[in-house]
Amino acid sequence: MCQWRFQGGYFWDAARTFAFHRDRFTCRSCHRRYRRPQLEVDHIVEIARGGAPLDPSNLQTLCRHCHREKTRRFLRSRGEGAGQRADPGPAFRSGGGAFDVAEWFPA
Repeated sequence: MCQWRFQGGYFWDAARTFAFHRDRFTCRSCHRRYRRPQLEVDHIVEIARGGAPLDPSNLQTLCRHCHREKTRRFLRSRGEGAGQRADPGPAFRSGGGAFDVAEWFPA
């Protein structure tokens, strides 16, 4: 599933179903047919890069392996290679102790 856990409820389910049927349960990357549990719907232009979350022209069917590879390439291009996480902020970098919740919610 998408790292950002995009969830649009009914609309996301409908968009996914449309993409699966439009692509005939075939991975657009490796061009193999799969059963639905082995397939995922991917945003061609990632939401993080401004891609439309529910636009059918921005959705494609990928098998799990191809989706994972595409996601790895995207994270590397953002400088977040495999095994790296985003910087948690100064409160956690300081090495423990109490942290100021107010810095999370600017006034």
